[in-house]
Amino acid sequence: MISTAVFSLILIVILTAITQIGRMYYKGITTSKTQETARLIVDRVSQEIQYSPATYVPTFATTGTKNVRCIGNTRFFYVLSQKKTSTDYGLWTDNSGAASPVCNDPGASVALDTTAIPTSEPTAVDPRELLPQNMRIAKFDITGSGSLYTVSVRVLYGDDDLMEAIDPATGAVLTPMADYPQYYTCKGSTVGTQFCGVSELTVTVNKRL
Repeated sequence: MISTAVFSLILIVILTAITQIGRMYYKGITTSKTQETARLIVDRVSQEIQYSPATYVPTFATTGTKNVRCIGNTRFFYVLSQKKTSTDYGLWTDNSGAASPVCNDPGASVALDTTAIPTSEPTAVDPRELLPQNMRIAKFDITGSGSLYTVSVRVLYGDDDLMEAIDPATGAVLTPMADYPQYYTCKGSTVGTQFCGVSELTVTVNKRL
């Protein structure tokens, strides 16, 4: 009986260690994917700002969290806090190849569906979704003027029940969470758990053209 008890204890210790290693592994994978996605988005936007010959066009007023941003002829459609799924988009982009109606007509963006993938024009160049499955945009800001701009992107991975909105000034939990997408973060003191990850990047871009 003593041998069985000792052997059982050893097995429990081994299984606990294996489980912990597995959680750390998936935590690293989740964090790495989230950071890489944020970096790719920032790089894409920065390149558009740097090399676009056209003037940057600010976001048009839209309904709710639905937004369209244009940089030259490149359009970025996104819905804050909307998780990318097989039917819902998170951050969709394309290049119209010419002055886009959505970029030039504030009323045109109202027709965008928040749950359907935006329809590209027949002449669109490189239409694609920039977010992998289960990721979402919590922040997509471009500020500045002239030749100097600041790009700030916040990307999250995970389901709603693993997230909360935290007031950065007070640390209080904000409710309802859906009203504060810019403050989304993973629950708990550890960012980047097995099923949740968050990454925010801010860069300054100098327009070259």
